[in-house]
Amino acid sequence: MVLKRYPSFMDASVGKMRSALDFYMNTIKLEVHDFIKYPPSHSLRIGERARRRWNVLKALKSHNLVAFDKTERVIRMPRKMFLQRYVTCYADKIPELINIYRGTD
Repeated sequence: MVLKRYPSFMDASVGKMRSALDFYMNTIKLEVHDFIKYPPSHSLRIGERARRRWNVLKALKSHNLVAFDKTERVIRMPRKMFLQRYVTCYADKIPELINIYRGTD
């Protein structure tokens, strides 16, 4: 189904696809139907966007500031909106949050 709707998904290397599948299915526990529903988001550079956002969400969760409800939606969210809702909004409560987002922490 994914390949039928988004044939460009096959342009990714096998290693990149394995890394993406491992991250989405095992790390963030994404449901299979969500993975099939939004395959273009899985072509995002994992290290550049999804993993950093996941780390921000983990930090917020560890401080009981957010709940994990729609992780897939948060990862697909536009950059500006993500920064406003999850980074700058809580930067005063978790000073290292900006470094976590940048990947330097």
